[in-house]
Amino acid sequence: MGYTEQYILEILLKYLEENEANNQSIETEYFESYFEFLKYFKGLDIIDKHSFTIGSYLVYGWMPTIPTIKYTQESIKILNLVKNGEEITEKDYAQLVKSINNSIVGVSKLLHFINPSDYPIFDSRIKNFFKINKIKKEFCKTIYDKQEEILQYLMYKKFCQDIVETIEFQDIYQKVVKQCPNSANFTKIRMLENLFFSFDKNRIKK
Repeated sequence: MGYTEQYILEILLKYLEENEANNQSIETEYFESYFEFLKYFKGLDIIDKHSFTIGSYLVYGWMPTIPTIKYTQESIKILNLVKNGEEITEKDYAQLVKSINNSIVGVSKLLHFINPSDYPIFDSRIKNFFKINKIKKEFCKTIYDKQEEILQYLMYKKFCQDIVETIEFQDIYQKVVKQCPNSANFTKIRMLENLFFSFDKNRIKK
């Protein structure tokens, strides 16, 4: 484990300790809808045009944007690969971005609900976590090229996957579950990115 990963784990641990001392918890505003979204996607045998459209609008319910959805057979095929736990290519990501509001943020949220163990959500809150802590600048910079945005997400995804497999993160996971028992139903990936999200949102509340 590199220095940056260790430093992030230390930041998260300190954040949880401060929450505990102040009798606070992690951000739970989206918990109810989050688990309902998971239930919807888990109940699908396959993803078709109907569920693609409904699912895209579901995840955009978390965002102040009305999406432009462009259904294609190729995008449906890719999402079913994701549902079955298969790897997708950069070209596949590009196809999904074109289909879902031309946004890697929207794509990351849809992919997460289809396969919450492998795909972290990536949005402005997540970027702010890295920005305010002055780490991993490549994750928080604004990019206008769609292909570079995809590469940015893939770097972030790999980074998250590496962190959640550390022994240190298992201790953090248990601390979060102790503070917020409902989070026991989170995948490790969801737990991590929700901590990033909570850190940024609660910082703004103070």
